[in-house]
Amino acid sequence: MSRLSSFTTYLASIFIFVLSACAPSQIETEGIPVRTPSATLMPGLTLPEKTEFAVNTPTLLLPTSSLTFTPVPTLPAEEASSLLANWLQNNNECQLPCWGGLIPGESPSLEAYNKLTALSSIADFLKYIHPSGGWVPVTYPSGDLEIRIDVMLHSKADKRTIQVVSISTRTLRELEPGSSEEVYDAPAYNELLGDYTLKSILSKYGPPTEVLVRADIFTTGTQETFSITLLYPERGIFVRYNMLAERMDDQIYGCPSHSFVDLWLLSPEDVDIYQEILLSSNVHWEGNWSYTTPIQEAASMTIVDFYRIYKEPTNMCLETPLNIWPDH
Repeated sequence: MSRLSSFTTYLASIFIFVLSACAPSQIETEGIPVRTPSATLMPGLTLPEKTEFAVNTPTLLLPTSSLTFTPVPTLPAEEASSLLANWLQNNNECQLPCWGGLIPGESPSLEAYNKLTALSSIADFLKYIHPSGGWVPVTYPSGDLEIRIDVMLHSKADKRTIQVVSISTRTLRELEPGSSEEVYDAPAYNELLGDYTLKSILSKYGPPTEVLVRADIFTTGTQETFSITLLYPERGIFVRYNMLAERMDDQIYGCPSHSFVDLWLLSPEDVDIYQEILLSSNVHWEGNWSYTTPIQEAASMTIVDFYRIYKEPTNMCLETPLNIWPDH
């Protein structure tokens, strides 16, 4: 994916976000292929006790109504990069859906705005973010690579509280001015985002309620892609792994060990309406692709089997029939 196309996609996200902030949202949920997870567990599957993964909620010193715009000082680039790395690797000692000390459904929008000000030296911050939400594109340099960490914030209707935190990541290498390539499985990326690998998420949060698969195949020679999305609606955690697709005879497959990660984080209290929230707040959510398919149908694999295989270190790829995916 070129930098230009990625940038265009994110501008589209911002445009949709602004429209949703200015007009009532009408969400068409009928016919969405992503199925609302059932609370019924599969035979033999036991989910971890929720207390084992309790979120460490930080204490807010001020009530929402008393918060004012008092941004923290902008840090020099090196210190801002260290702060971002600490958020990604230690997560302010809280567990998802808390991220960087921000808790969907609880943290004031202005608190998020103030906190992200510190990253201004490594982000095109002031152009895309405002106290009620927006997009923060952060660049984390590593040698000849750039690790992109794009943070999207979406507030509730009253604009006081963060409703969704979404994070998109990838690694780029510049080929020439205005042109770049994506670099999968870069050591620097793996070190920075190690807590979000498929193995790490499965090991920490247990079996997901749903696993969704999507392959984008083309007839024009465009690079084909493959994605696997984990849904934990009862925890407010949704994680997608984006990878290159490879064809082999009548099969197409992707390898999660060589992937980029995207996150959508919501309050667990929104478990019954997460589809509506994600469809209205982010054009990249899986419900926007009609051919997103549960893993049971795409790969003839149960969630239990998927969990057992990928919660351990493995380079195993996931294969699906080529003919179930539409051409573009």
